[in-house]
Amino acid sequence: MRTAAELVVVIADSCGHYGVFGFLWPALSALVVGGVVALGFPAWPGTRLFVIEALIFLLLAGLLRWNRLLLRLVPSAVRRAHAEHTAGHQFSIRVQGRTPQKVGVLLFAALAERQVFILPDSGISTVVDPDAWRTIVDRLVLGMRTGPATDAFAAAIGEIFTILSMHFPRQGHSTGMLPNAVIEVPRFDGGK
Repeated sequence: MRTAAELVVVIADSCGHYGVFGFLWPALSALVVGGVVALGFPAWPGTRLFVIEALIFLLLAGLLRWNRLLLRLVPSAVRRAHAEHTAGHQFSIRVQGRTPQKVGVLLFAALAERQVFILPDSGISTVVDPDAWRTIVDRLVLGMRTGPATDAFAAAIGEIFTILSMHFPRQGHSTGMLPNAVIEVPRFDGGK
């Protein structure tokens, strides 16, 4: 009601499957333990060493089927890259160029990856300083860690609308071109 700009909020459960890490870490662990045992006990038969490696691999691979644990072992740069890619994709299909003056903004949150992005369309990015978005993202992430996520999102949305209304005040009656409801992207299923 206060601005001619539009905001789309997208929340993703997860932006990647990360299955390769569910095999990478168990395989490396089994290899390292097997090497240490082989060096420490050179007289042990190869079959015993193989059984130890296989058990370590199976145990860790089983544990890493639990997504919460697996995500902790995925490097943060990989999680961020997946979330950033998904945010860019959501921006291109939901916001980019979809308003006459290119005054759309995407607020994207990847819950599993713990990443948040604010992506403005070109009509906004030429006017609003990117540091303003960074400040909102930082406060949103902190708010999600310390209190109810809904309160943090409500505060972030309010801050975004405050910035947008300063630079793009509402003029007359305008109908929204972009969706007003929060869009939820289900857990990544690997293309199934």
